[in-house]
Amino acid sequence: MDKTIDRWTDPDGNGYAFKDTVARAQNRATIDKMNAETADRKSELDIERKRIDNLIKELPATAGEYQQSKLVLHSYGNTAVKCTTTSGNYTNVPAFTTDQGGPLSSLYTKKSNYQIAVNKSGLYLFELRIHVNSLIANKRVELAPFVNDTRIAALASSYNTAGNFTLTQVAALPLWLSANDTVDFRIAPIEAVEVSLQLGDVLVYAIDWEDKFKIPDYTGYAAETKDIRTGADGTVYGTAGEAVRKQIGNITEDLGNFKINNVAGKSVLLEQSISKKYVYFNTQYKLLGFGNNEYNTCKIYKIEKNKKYYLIAYGKNNEGYPLAVFADNLIEEGTTAYTDYILGEENSLSMNNLSFRAKTDGYMYVNAINASCGVFENLAISESEENSYKMQNAKKYKLSTYGEFQKLDIDVKEGVLFDVLSKSEKAYDGDRYTILENDNTLDTIKVTGYSFSENTSYPLICFFDEYMNVIEMYGAPSTLYTNEIFEIPYRTKYIVINARNNISLEKFIPRNGLFEKINRLSDELLKPVSFSKIKGLKYLEQKYEVKNIIISDYEVLSKIIYNGNGNKITSDLFNTVLIPIDLELDSIKILYAIGVYGGAFLDSQKNWISSFSTNKTGVIYNVPINTEFIAYTCYKDHGSFELGINFNLYASEQLKSQASSSFKNPWEGKKVVLLGTSVGFGSNATKSYMQEASNYLGFTLVNTSVPGLAIHTNTDGTKLIYGSTCLSIAEYKEQGMNIPDAPKDYVPGGSYNDYYRTWEHIFTEENADADLWLYAVAPNNGNFKLDDWNAFNKSSWKYNDGSSFDSHRTTFIGALLYLMDKMYTLNPNARMAFVLDSAFAYGDSEGKGNLETVSKQWGIPLVDLWGKINRSPKSLEVIKSKNGTDNHPSTFGHEKMGMMMAGELLRIG
Repeated sequence: MDKTIDRWTDPDGNGYAFKDTVARAQNRATIDKMNAETADRKSELDIERKRIDNLIKELPATAGEYQQSKLVLHSYGNTAVKCTTTSGNYTNVPAFTTDQGGPLSSLYTKKSNYQIAVNKSGLYLFELRIHVNSLIANKRVELAPFVNDTRIAALASSYNTAGNFTLTQVAALPLWLSANDTVDFRIAPIEAVEVSLQLGDVLVYAIDWEDKFKIPDYTGYAAETKDIRTGADGTVYGTAGEAVRKQIGNITEDLGNFKINNVAGKSVLLEQSISKKYVYFNTQYKLLGFGNNEYNTCKIYKIEKNKKYYLIAYGKNNEGYPLAVFADNLIEEGTTAYTDYILGEENSLSMNNLSFRAKTDGYMYVNAINASCGVFENLAISESEENSYKMQNAKKYKLSTYGEFQKLDIDVKEGVLFDVLSKSEKAYDGDRYTILENDNTLDTIKVTGYSFSENTSYPLICFFDEYMNVIEMYGAPSTLYTNEIFEIPYRTKYIVINARNNISLEKFIPRNGLFEKINRLSDELLKPVSFSKIKGLKYLEQKYEVKNIIISDYEVLSKIIYNGNGNKITSDLFNTVLIPIDLELDSIKILYAIGVYGGAFLDSQKNWISSFSTNKTGVIYNVPINTEFIAYTCYKDHGSFELGINFNLYASEQLKSQASSSFKNPWEGKKVVLLGTSVGFGSNATKSYMQEASNYLGFTLVNTSVPGLAIHTNTDGTKLIYGSTCLSIAEYKEQGMNIPDAPKDYVPGGSYNDYYRTWEHIFTEENADADLWLYAVAPNNGNFKLDDWNAFNKSSWKYNDGSSFDSHRTTFIGALLYLMDKMYTLNPNARMAFVLDSAFAYGDSEGKGNLETVSKQWGIPLVDLWGKINRSPKSLEVIKSKNGTDNHPSTFGHEKMGMMMAGELLRIG
């Protein structure tokens, strides 16, 4: 039977809409012929005719369920890598660092930043945006896809540039894949020379796949279709389509532009809790298991298929420490097969909040770091409702200069504090707390109290929702607060205040006639009242921040671009995101460009004011008066982008706002590189002091610490037992040790990062922009003689006999000068400091004495953490690890040293 333009034809040339209609027609023709030829079978044929007629009436008017070819995923945020200098030696290229699932996201599973697996057999198209830099003119690199770790030679291709600059190309690679096949991309040099390559974007499309077309089961369709015609209110519609359209229309009218934010609701019933354990999974063996961790708890919950939940968990983007793992079975030890998992957003351990829908019935194993972690019912909050609350609250907050605070009568509980994580009282002589229920009359409050050293459990103030889930908490360790002002966060139901001696709470009361006065002022100015127009408020400064815009959080104009005249232009490639403004913006900076015009400032009614261009990055546009929305153009499949904003800060004597603080953190957004040992690495702990300092001050930390590593060599030039930083990759190789080509994800106290055993992987172009270099390198060294120091000319930065730095690497100071020379060669403007972070080599004739000598000579800051920490016998039991028997700091020790380090960095400035 041939397919024609009329869809299907029978042997006689008759055309039909569907293939099965041909069969039915031929069957009917056969029956008619039999009826004419055999009269005595007429009764049987009548019965058959009726059966076929009824069957045809029962069939729906569709031939089956058909799915279009669409996007499976879009990945971005991948770092550039360099190929090795050995031909045929392939290097993995990050391709799936940040993955944004498309309409067909069920067809893939992310395995790592380098690899995905497809869940169904089919034809997939990989579209790659490739940034290549030959570094040396015309040197080529091969990029090849690997399926199940096998190179696909037919799709391998070479790339190069004519000089040391970056060129962008786009490649489309079709791959026929079976279910569970893995795909990754690797590069190798063609002329045995390093070439840099980055996959800026990877878009994966499913062209054809298993179950793309499904033939439906027709049984019972007619009855179900008739039932659809009856609406929820009992109205019977003429057709199923009319019933659906009408009722969906009613829902749309009710909801309007309703958008929701997912938040934690009531806690799900806990099935089991395993203290001092965390869950992990192994993709090779398809099993989950448990690891030991003194500070972790593995919580187990029973979940139901297709039900939506909210997760708060502690983990990272790695199978060794995920947020959660799913399984069919409940176990407390050993291993069992897992069915799914949820990874964290970061490569380091961190808290994560997210909503998800359970794919199957079973059990969920959750990694928890404190009592706030767990699985909760998912609660949907209207975005418009929340935004309305925020706008109203912000207005009152800005106008608080025109009101007064009124003291409230509160019920104070003496001799106890409230642990906000375990949600329980704890006895503490002389201390006190209060808890009160928000009756929706509170929007701004003034608080006096105390935040204790255990501030994660006993902060100054904590806001809870109706389910006693923590919304926000505030308070620095061991700090007294007097008349501190707070806005009440959205959805606050309960407020807890802890204190030592004095405790008080006041609410803000606006003055009579205030809002009428402000509205008159607004009418006179013919524009919204800005913060600067309110009497009594003093302009402090303009602040610049980078905002991460999550597109799904905002209203999106699909396939729309604003042109330079304010007209809306249709485009199949782009969408426009409407970003509401809740600050007094002075200007915006374009950090995400799409190569075309498209962008506008809109008023409160979303009417066009003026346009800006998203053609290129780095351009700054002033924000017009009356702007309430920023209409920003983005690729239609993009998940997020960054936008720079300049906004004004104000303060007054009557109002003290955390956001209006004149304190400037000199380290926020900066980059710090740490050269360290097992102490800086966090051995015997789950935290490291520099990571803690990074969390406090907001700088990016590059931690190159390696346990056991020294900086100098033996007298014969060979490495010490665990390595010597002053050796090159080639020198290590000569001594039988191979240095990895890429670093591991840093985890405090995790597996060793051999990548950083050589200076060549520390003083790299990627670190040339470091704002500070920290040398915590005293431990593990043995030769602290001053021969090289005495032979060094401190004024001319060279040895008196003209010898090279290479020939002075056998002493601690000689190796230190060698590393400092590499640093200054990389960046002549480099800043540095020394750090003493443990009892190791803490002697005047050891590392401490050597570092003090160099520090005094040139005025290099020396941060003596170990000298400033409490080292009484009882304190050392908790500051040192293993109950005070090991000189490596404990997790508690790293936490305290991290606070101290943050203070020391602020002094360095």
